[in-house]
Amino acid sequence: MSARGGATLRAALFFALATLVLTWPLALRLDGLFSTRMDQYLGYWNLEWTARWLADPSTPYFHAANLLHPRGAGLAVQPLSPLQGLIAAPVTLTAGPIVAYNLLALVSFWLAGFATYLFVRRHVASEPAAWLAGAVFAFAPHHFTYLPQLNLVQLGVVPLYLVCCARFAEAPGRGRALVAGLALAAVGLCDWYYGLAAGAAGLVLAALRVRAAPVRGRALALEALHFGACLAVLLPVVVPMARGFAGKEFVQVEEREGLAFLMRAFKSTGCTVSLAAYAGCVALVLAAVGASCGRRARAPLVLAGVSFVFALGRSLTIGTFELPLPFALLERLPVLGGARYPDRFFVLTQLGLAWLAALGVERLAQRFPGRPLAAGALALVLLEFAPFGLPGGEAPPATLVPSAATPPAGAVFHVPTRIGNRDGEQMLLQLAHGRAIGGAYLTRREAALEAELAAVPGLGALYGARPGELPLDLRARLEELGFAFVCVRKQPVQRGVELEPARMLLSFRFGGREYLRQRLTPGYQGPREVAAQGAAWIEALTERLGPPVSVTDEEALFALTPR
Repeated sequence: MSARGGATLRAALFFALATLVLTWPLALRLDGLFSTRMDQYLGYWNLEWTARWLADPSTPYFHAANLLHPRGAGLAVQPLSPLQGLIAAPVTLTAGPIVAYNLLALVSFWLAGFATYLFVRRHVASEPAAWLAGAVFAFAPHHFTYLPQLNLVQLGVVPLYLVCCARFAEAPGRGRALVAGLALAAVGLCDWYYGLAAGAAGLVLAALRVRAAPVRGRALALEALHFGACLAVLLPVVVPMARGFAGKEFVQVEEREGLAFLMRAFKSTGCTVSLAAYAGCVALVLAAVGASCGRRARAPLVLAGVSFVFALGRSLTIGTFELPLPFALLERLPVLGGARYPDRFFVLTQLGLAWLAALGVERLAQRFPGRPLAAGALALVLLEFAPFGLPGGEAPPATLVPSAATPPAGAVFHVPTRIGNRDGEQMLLQLAHGRAIGGAYLTRREAALEAELAAVPGLGALYGARPGELPLDLRARLEELGFAFVCVRKQPVQRGVELEPARMLLSFRFGGREYLRQRLTPGYQGPREVAAQGAAWIEALTERLGPPVSVTDEEALFALTPR
């Protein structure tokens, strides 16, 4: 094995080991839940949906008849993350979506660290410095907070694309142009925010390649192949997505967007979520040293600086003066006007800081030769970032609702006792029994669709979560719409998932722990509130539908047709 191959293997093994340690005990609990965030339940459903579509492609991919029964739900503007779903399909179909999701989460840390290592290694002479860059990017708090979001957790595809671009620049050719285009498409298929950020960086790199090329015509042809290959792969997703956004108005939550943003009534709950970007103290100090490296620091400074400006959001307020920022321009562009979370551009900022940190530790090592500065800095970075114990929870219990293969046929309405009819738990329950459900968790909810569903006789009261306004002929109306069951949750699907304060160190103990807690275990309604709402619903439904046919500590099931 060559020296270069040995270094690559060492890096791959290092990031595999670091992933297991810093995400402990996730590798031992592949069938468990580490978050109660609605987005994670949606991620499970997305994996199952893509896997089932792959097994039966005749099913429309961008329309789910088993959601928002009897209307059905369009999925064009949902973060389906088709790439992750396709990759994980074999595991999803055999071991289930929870195991598949957790494996994808583990791979995301390894890929983020290893791909960053490969990218930064081209710009630094020190192997440990490149390891440090991978650690700064892969294990930063923003990656941990994206764990419950399938579309965002796989952020390693961004440096992977830049590696492909670097190889393309070193030896321009059709093969490498095609690989770079496919890599960019992979970024977009993971998350369109990442695709937009990586695509912008790719256009700048393409312009530099064309400018430096001895034959401009050939260079332009190769760039056309590069971006053409990406477009060809993305078009089947982009076209339905554009149609999904066209002429639609979506329900917006009250929010102030940007790196430090506040979301009141988060997802229609009483919970206020506040987030702030945290790049790491050790990383920032090393990046400041790296910024003094002259021409070598220009590219990472531009990468970090420009993306940071986009990540700030629509405007920057200084006293009474409001300065418009480039992100505001996205609202004027077709499809891109749906961008709501500018903080996701911070992925490039963290990558730029990781690059600068590698330059910084290399500069310090040259100034103080013979001292293990790189190894010490790497240890400090890992210690600062390590949460030392992710939340742990058991897999959710089976629901009382019979599976779709069990008579009688028909849909089920899970009464929204947690956070209204956008309850992500309904997606998890739909996976359990396989029947069509009356609700759904749609990240972008059409205002017209909500009004339409609320106007359906018999459904309006259920969707509005008003147990005191149920019509007298509720049973007949629901049966006419094709419902066979109504289910009331008395407890949240998952309880008791909490971070362990004793295991939180440094950043995650002081401030960062709250940052992580809000993302992994948001407040929503607790067990007491859910139990109170559940009791009210059971009483009201008993008056209209008769007593429930099955009751447990977790839920009560009402049958609409004789069993």
